Amino acid sequence: MKRILPFALAAVAILGLGIALVPSGLEQAFMFLRDKDFSRATQNFERRWSSGDHSREVANALAELLVRKGEPAAAADILRVYVAEHPDDRSALARLAEIFRDDQQRNAYISTLEALWKKDGNLDVLRGLVSLYDIADREADEVTALQILVRSRAAQPEDFLALAKLLSSRQPIKALETLVEAFRRWPMSMDADTAQTFAALATGEDRLDLIPSAIFPWLALQKSVLSIEPVASSLSNAGQDALALQGVLGSGAILSGDPMTLVLAARLEARIGQWKQAFERLQRLQAAQRLPTIARDVFVQAASRAGSNDVAMRFIIDQGADKFPYWLQSWIVAFALERGDTNFLKGLQSGAKTSSGKSLNFFRARVELALGNHQEALDLARLAEQEATSASPGIAIAALYVDLNGMPKARALLAKFAEDPSTLPSDDLMSATEVALAVRDANLSTQLSDRLQKLRRDEPAEILHARALGLNGKSREALELLDQIDRWSERKEHATFEILLESGQSERLQSLLFERLAAGDTTMGQRTIYAYMLNDFKALIAKSSTDAIEQLAADLDDEAVEGTARLSRIELLGKLDAKEALPFARSAAEADPSHASYILLNLYKQLNLPQDAIDFITDAIPKLEAGTQQSLLFEWIALGVTRPALPYLKALASGTDRQWFFAYDEALQKLGERKARVDFLAQFARRPDLDTKFKSELASEILQAGAKQPAVELFMELAAAEPPKSQAIEQLFYLWGPRPPEDAMKWIMHRARLSSTQDHMGWLNRLAEVDAHEEIVSLASLWYAAGERNVAPALATAFAALKMKPQLQNLVASELKSGLSDAQAAVQIAQAAEELDDAHDASLLYEHAANADSKWFAPAGRNAWYAGEQKRARSLLEIALKGIQIDAETSFISAEVMRATHDERNAQRLYLQALALARQASGSNSRRIEMLCLARLGRFDEAEKLARLSAEPSLRQDLASALLDAGHVSGASQVLAVHGQR
Repeated sequence: MKRILPFALAAVAILGLGIALVPSGLEQAFMFLRDKDFSRATQNFERRWSSGDHSREVANALAELLVRKGEPAAAADILRVYVAEHPDDRSALARLAEIFRDDQQRNAYISTLEALWKKDGNLDVLRGLVSLYDIADREADEVTALQILVRSRAAQPEDFLALAKLLSSRQPIKALETLVEAFRRWPMSMDADTAQTFAALATGEDRLDLIPSAIFPWLALQKSVLSIEPVASSLSNAGQDALALQGVLGSGAILSGDPMTLVLAARLEARIGQWKQAFERLQRLQAAQRLPTIARDVFVQAASRAGSNDVAMRFIIDQGADKFPYWLQSWIVAFALERGDTNFLKGLQSGAKTSSGKSLNFFRARVELALGNHQEALDLARLAEQEATSASPGIAIAALYVDLNGMPKARALLAKFAEDPSTLPSDDLMSATEVALAVRDANLSTQLSDRLQKLRRDEPAEILHARALGLNGKSREALELLDQIDRWSERKEHATFEILLESGQSERLQSLLFERLAAGDTTMGQRTIYAYMLNDFKALIAKSSTDAIEQLAADLDDEAVEGTARLSRIELLGKLDAKEALPFARSAAEADPSHASYILLNLYKQLNLPQDAIDFITDAIPKLEAGTQQSLLFEWIALGVTRPALPYLKALASGTDRQWFFAYDEALQKLGERKARVDFLAQFARRPDLDTKFKSELASEILQAGAKQPAVELFMELAAAEPPKSQAIEQLFYLWGPRPPEDAMKWIMHRARLSSTQDHMGWLNRLAEVDAHEEIVSLASLWYAAGERNVAPALATAFAALKMKPQLQNLVASELKSGLSDAQAAVQIAQAAEELDDAHDASLLYEHAANADSKWFAPAGRNAWYAGEQKRARSLLEIALKGIQIDAETSFISAEVMRATHDERNAQRLYLQALALARQASGSNSRRIEMLCLARLGRFDEAEKLARLSAEPSLRQDLASALLDAGHVSGASQVLAVHGQR
């Protein structure tokens, strides 16, 4: 064992260094020493040492003077030299060790003591070294020293115990041998801790043979259960209950009739299944009124297991159920339920009602639940929960909630009362771990089971720990732990199944289940569980045991196998051998179609007998309740729905479950019932509980079915309160086509007139999509007169389309007068004016828009030019020409304006610019501008060539006009004559 020393190496009283190193001679030096002139004495002895006088007297005196002076290191150096020259001087070596000790030089101290030990083998020195090796953590040296001590005649019990402690982790067998010798030589000096350690080592190393020879004689000397119980617990936790019982029964305390030791023996008897012996032992104590309170639990268990339920019940009622630990209250009820002892349970129920106590609500809840009174049990559980203030009741009530299917409550109570496993006793740990596993709390279940294993290593604790490991994904470790438990039990079997299932080891689990199913030594109840578990798998392993099939068939031949136990076997047999299972399934379906029909139908599928399945459904479905009818209808649909199924589907389709709507709709489609389908969809779409999206989908389905008018009516219904930009309105306009019919237009106009101001433009845009210009004028004029100026562009566009030039001019005048705050609106109205050749108004509107965006100066100047306003046109176009991007037309018109205002130089420059831009573009207008620019620049031949190449007469006319304008009358006549345009 390593200890940390603050380097005060406590004087290990081992050296016996009282020998004085008396000097002789050296009168002067010793004279200074006698006179206590230590400085001059030191100088004198140093000179003699330096001159080579390394005598015993000089070395001793100088070393002591240096120690006195506070220079222990220098003193040690003097003695080192002296010892090297005089290796046989033990006194000098002992003094050197003292100096190292006092100077806290641990390693030097140890090495000097080792030299002393080698010199004369003094065991006191060796004991001192053992202590120092322990301090320095030099375990190997400590073991060697102790081994020498235990072999010596001076060996003490402490030497054996210290050596065994060191060997226990690395050489446990040698540690056991050491302890055996200690127990043999000094049995009265051994304590309970040592005996418990011995038992733990012996069980861990599988040397149980050493326990009777070493521990049992010691137990025979023990008169108190306090000495016996640790050894018994150690053996019991290692699974050696029988050996522990043997030791307890041979102890001094049991011979003296100590009640607590008798209870300990009874507990061990109970653990190995000797319930009768345990009960008789405790009953004698009870009769003598010497039964300790702590033995109440094992007394009740032993009485119940020994078949004395009346004694157990009387004891519980007399003592009061609240006097028992919660886990035992649960066990009592569970045991009675397992045995089917209803009378016992009713007796407990009656006794609990006439008693009072803090935990009675819990106990009564357990009894009521066992008797099938779920709501009463739940009410009592809530009362018990309010009373719980500590871990034991809290955990017990959490377990109760698990059985009541109240997992959230159970999880909350567990988090509250079991958050610190180190504070819980083993019984509470067992219950808490069970609850943690039930609510699937992997982290807490591990913490609880780890703690439980430290307190007890019996089979239930090992199984719980294995389950916790499995829940944490450590299936390999969990299964290895279960394999170490030799005895079969249902608890171990269920844990194995759970871990394999949890870890996804499907094939291994199935193999084990089939193996158990075919084993022949299982009970009917076990085989039912195996069948349930195998049926839960989506797919079974390819190869199954013939013996398993035969066992299932044999069980089904037994009329006692009924209900769900029978159905689970038929279902599993069907998966393994469909032909073998078919007669059983038919018989079960005839007797109970509600529960057995799904098995029969699956067999028909496996055996490819669809008509048999349909015939069965057709015959069975009228006899069944609604829930089972629905299941069979799904099967009918999967097999291929026939007309007899339609009435059932239609009845379900009218309900709130949407899946039946789709099932009926699909059936109508498959059977080609187009009219019935349209009628059904139209009727269904008018249900008040449908959302708008689904109604719209239904309208689309009706349309796809070829029934346009019902779809339009449905969309109109959906659009009744929708804004003009909605999907429903868009769908309607799509259905109405380029021009809505008269009734549709009336509907639109009605909706528009009743709409809010914010939707007015939306309706005008919708009308514009179908070129309903007269309707736009009707609505927009009304709204414009009411002050909605934002409709002016739409109104202007409609005026243009209807060639209503005066009305448009009035609108333009009104807008220009009001200021036209919106540039985009000004552009739209200007474009309408252009369509009606109102260049003057168009120019004014474009100029207004140009205040917001300069790109509109070009069309403003162009329209001023068309309107004959040359000066204004030039002013506007000069601004436009300053823009970054100028097109060919703007450049050409600007050139024409310059030419008309006699600015030939700028005109020539702009014609050339327009010519270049026109040649980069495409289209007839670009060719026209190119030709006219060539003519204006006097390049008539090139212009005429372009005119000849063009198929458009208007280009030739434009060229002729340009030639006439240039004074080339003959050239113009020639162009027109050549092309037959006179």
